[in-house]
Amino acid sequence: KATVSVLYWREAEKYKGRGKKMLVLNVITLGAGFAYPAFMTIQCLEEQNKEEQKRWLKYWTVIALLYFFYILFDTVLSYFFLFTILQLVFVVVMAFQNQMLEQVYDIVAEFLPPFQKQILEKLDMLKKALTQQ
Repeated sequence: KATVSVLYWREAEKYKGRGKKMLVLNVITLGAGFAYPAFMTIQCLEEQNKEEQKRWLKYWTVIALLYFFYILFDTVLSYFFLFTILQLVFVVVMAFQNQMLEQVYDIVAEFLPPFQKQILEKLDMLKKALTQQ
């Protein structure tokens, strides 16, 4: 735990005077965006609630894509304090506002089909490469 805390603190120091604020926002984002949804996902799996399972699968799909693009553009985006706030707001809205989650998911689901065959082929190639001895 100490190592993780030190790493977060060092990461936060990159943002000069905003470091502590960024750290706090990132911790809140992790809690709202990962800890709470993970707990709710486990709960709906345990209860075998199909509607909630579907909702949380949509959530994880949207969040995974958000973080995919965030990682691609982290170097630029990390310097904008406003982006960290927007990221927190987005994650909280996706976790707690089902109607907004549905709207965002529908946009993502509409965008994906043209690329689905190519993505599945590439993933299959990767899976074969990783499983070959």
